[in-house]
Amino acid sequence: MRSLKYTLLCFFIITHFCLYPLFGQNDHKKTNFVLIVADDLGYGDLGFQGSKQIPTPYIDRLAEEGIIFTKAYVSSPVCSPSRAGLITGKHQVRFGFDNNLAEVQPGFDPDYIGRQT
Repeated sequence: MRSLKYTLLCFFIITHFCLYPLFGQNDHKKTNFVLIVADDLGYGDLGFQGSKQIPTPYIDRLAEEGIIFTKAYVSSPVCSPSRAGLITGKHQVRFGFDNNLAEVQPGFDPDYIGRQT
């Protein structure tokens, strides 16, 4: 429940910064906001966090020149459900999206697996 509160807080902060130029004061300086969604990339895998294994010079430059949010978390440890939560603004388990889409696994309700091709 606590991570859901942080996720919602981050969503509202992101929304504020994205919509401020549209509805805020009419100054000529525009706010830029970059959201990077990467599969299987931990916070410790980036150069600005001290990693030497994977070169990330452009992300490191963004971190150096911008703001780093250190208290935001995804709502799932796997990619598809965390993206579904980000896109919908809802906790994905509440609408049956608690794992990556795949063949029907034992224990999962086939009605929640999505359309199979």
